[in-house]
Amino acid sequence: MVNFIFSDESGVKKRPGLVISSNQFNNKRDELIIVAITGQIEKLRFGDYLVNDYKEAGLLRPSAVTGVIRTIKSSMVDRLLGKCSSLDMKAFYRNISNNLNIPFD
Repeated sequence: MVNFIFSDESGVKKRPGLVISSNQFNNKRDELIIVAITGQIEKLRFGDYLVNDYKEAGLLRPSAVTGVIRTIKSSMVDRLLGKCSSLDMKAFYRNISNNLNIPFD
């Protein structure tokens, strides 16, 4: 669980996050690049990815990985919930690559 600042900087909300940075990045910088996860799947926006195996990921209900990206210090993570399945991770990376206009093979 991590604090995410609203895009208009009007407040903060604690929510699950998905680490997308490499172990090498995380270890060398003591930072993580993360994306926000939301349980409000009825309000999906362009670029959001619906997690298929949400229980395996340690999420309590169906959830989506959003387009909200943040870099934080590793010490800012309150607790770990679980791990996304390899299928969800591959689909998410394809999705975020499209959102950022980065080719994905």
